[in-house]
Amino acid sequence: MIKRLIAIVLALLVAMPVVNAATTTSFAKAKPTLTPSPSPVWPPKGFTKSKDGNTFIKIPTAKELVGLASNDKLLTAALAQSVDGVRVCEKFSCGAVQVTSIVGCKWWVVTASLKGATSPEDKTLKLFGTVRTTVGRTSAKKYTTVLIVSGEPIELRHKVSNIKAVCRTDVPVEKVDDVIFGYTVGNDVTARDLQKVDGQWSRAKGFDTFCPLGPWIETDFIPGSQKIITTLNGEVKQSEPLSSMNFKIPQIINFISSVMTLLPGDVILTGTPAGIGPMPAGAEVTVLIEGIGSLSNKVSPRAN
Repeated sequence: MIKRLIAIVLALLVAMPVVNAATTTSFAKAKPTLTPSPSPVWPPKGFTKSKDGNTFIKIPTAKELVGLASNDKLLTAALAQSVDGVRVCEKFSCGAVQVTSIVGCKWWVVTASLKGATSPEDKTLKLFGTVRTTVGRTSAKKYTTVLIVSGEPIELRHKVSNIKAVCRTDVPVEKVDDVIFGYTVGNDVTARDLQKVDGQWSRAKGFDTFCPLGPWIETDFIPGSQKIITTLNGEVKQSEPLSSMNFKIPQIINFISSVMTLLPGDVILTGTPAGIGPMPAGAEVTVLIEGIGSLSNKVSPRAN
């Protein structure tokens, strides 16, 4: 088996919501003949404010949900969906949450816990896992209601609880340092033979022992001209300063956050210098980044 030898810098992200600067808009004085709409109440009553002060959520009652649906076409359509001729929330356990934010969101990530009985006969409550859904862009101080469909039969009386909503925006280049927890070292291993057979990376990079990380997380590290060095049985295979990276850390995080949600604990692998090659069984690979530390691993043969 041929494996890819990669030495990389890793950024562990604490993906905190980034609050953009609010803009101030001036409105012309209304003509006497016009009656302006009443200003919305802000901050919203009955909502829970997030720690960053930007987002607000509320779990509506069933009665409130009906009222919200009467003025929300998207929510009405969601509630009207059917499975096997039965409305979705009459077939599966559902939940809902209202969300809003001060500065607007590119998208929302909503998660909830699902608890309930295993069967009508076994009433013991257990945690079945997490339901996750996403909602598209909302403007500043715009309210939207998110329907959460569990997929579990309603007769089991599962409860959709512990609902959380996170507002996501792109991480601006100048705010990148606010979301980086620290740096560590990684060896991004690839089974090239499987990559060629499968035509993609999932299995080739997905074995349990692949992509070791360590030896620790360095929270005071600042990438610069430090060298990244990889050795195979003591022989140098890669040696390059971090300043040679094609894309710098701020650009990488800004780009990724424009595509997908970054959450606390996420790891970003930033790439590798020249010198990748096979790692034979029994060899020892060491990846070192100056200012962080070194990561050493023995190569074991793959079990067939």
